[in-house]
Amino acid sequence: MVTDGRGVCTQMSARFAPVLPLLAVCVSAFFFSFQPLFANMLEGRIPSFELVVVRGITQFLITLVMIRRKHGTWALEVTFGKRTVVPWLILRGVVGFGGLGFGLYASQLLPLADAQTLVFTAPVFTVLVSWLWLRERPRLMEILALVISMSGAVLVTRPSFLFGGTGTPALPMFGVLIALYAACCAGAVFPIVRHLGSLKVDELLIIHYQALLGFIVAVPCLFATGQIEFARMPRDAFEWAVLSAIGPLGFIAQSFMVWGMSRERSGPASAMRLWDVVFSFIWQATLLSGEPLLWQDIAGGSLVALGTLTGVGYKMYNSRSNAPGMGVQDGKLDAALLGEDMSTPVSCPAQV
Repeated sequence: MVTDGRGVCTQMSARFAPVLPLLAVCVSAFFFSFQPLFANMLEGRIPSFELVVVRGITQFLITLVMIRRKHGTWALEVTFGKRTVVPWLILRGVVGFGGLGFGLYASQLLPLADAQTLVFTAPVFTVLVSWLWLRERPRLMEILALVISMSGAVLVTRPSFLFGGTGTPALPMFGVLIALYAACCAGAVFPIVRHLGSLKVDELLIIHYQALLGFIVAVPCLFATGQIEFARMPRDAFEWAVLSAIGPLGFIAQSFMVWGMSRERSGPASAMRLWDVVFSFIWQATLLSGEPLLWQDIAGGSLVALGTLTGVGYKMYNSRSNAPGMGVQDGKLDAALLGEDMSTPVSCPAQV
């Protein structure tokens, strides 16, 4: 039996298609990791909420052009969605800003490692919300992969409240609450995106609202935190380069995340975002004048990788066991494997 090159590629695509949504979320973590990198590079020069405003405006313009190019019209229903899904899109935008904006704010109130560790408890909230709302019961292997990955993230960040000595000062409660609120918001985003995927909402529209609401909510936060006093235009080529890159990189990150999250169970996919911690500390060791990589960083990164491989391996095994008939039929790849349909049925209430 002779198989041409296209057939081989199709067979390989069928084998790895079940894990493509997970890998897409992992890729999004790489691009998301540039957000704290840029904030760190511009610390004391450009306020964090100004970065959020710039990113929101840039992403909004990009998605506006992409939607116009895709549909060829400026019709309100195409540009801003049907009335039935607009409340969910607004909720996604507001909750998404809570995870991003207050996560950056927590980094100003707490030591960076402590803030990141608290914010990246988000997958725990994702699993809880998905279980109570989407009826996605967590599986044992998914919980194991999440625990392994979160253990690695804690090793990388080494928060003072876990690794500090007896003289380590207590963290300010306000900062802890802000970080946990950011974690709740970040964790709730994944089930909302998954629900929007089940409603067959255009992925560009999801990113469109995230950018629009991020900009709208960030402006009053700029005033409320007093950062408006330090907001200004870029003064040199470096600042212009960073502000020019933050929007497109954010759009790429959102595109990968939305594509993956709308096609994968919320719990396993949210665990892939823990790679953000590993990438951030790699940037710190290579691009910033921070501490060099220690054995804890290497061990933590390895645990995150192990957790990822556990989740991906379980996904491939589970897909092969539960769907033996799916794959290549008459030279065509089954659409369900490519994520055109949700991998599991989602049952949601009609309103929040």
